[in-house]
Amino acid sequence: EVFTVCDATQDPRFCGNPLVLGPPFIRFYAGKSLVCHGQKIGTFCILDRQPRELLSKMERENLVMLADMVLDQIMRRQTSKHLEVAHEQLIQRNDELNSLIDTANAPIFAIDANFAVTAWNRKIGDLTSIPKEDLLGR
Repeated sequence: EVFTVCDATQDPRFCGNPLVLGPPFIRFYAGKSLVCHGQKIGTFCILDRQPRELLSKMERENLVMLADMVLDQIMRRQTSKHLEVAHEQLIQRNDELNSLIDTANAPIFAIDANFAVTAWNRKIGDLTSIPKEDLLGR
């Protein structure tokens, strides 16, 4: 689960990498893939300029825990963005419905379960001479 390279200069997969040959002169690497909905979106890793031994079991567990925390934050942010978009769409649709209700050529009003007025259009306002501002929410 944790991919480790103790000395990148000695590993044939990385010894020619510009980040090993030049700044920042990476020698040690330990990382865990960040996978969201089956797709790899990045890696949480620790680097060092000095070669190191393999991580202990506790160090690997800590790295996995930190990677999971990062992934959790990424997913929360993604969910928050989706909710933001959905909220804006609901506001837009609500405004459209309110406009439709308000401009209808028929008296329309609505009450909720507590009998508070939630909708009161112009037509019913004209018929009753009661402005909607006096009734909404009451």
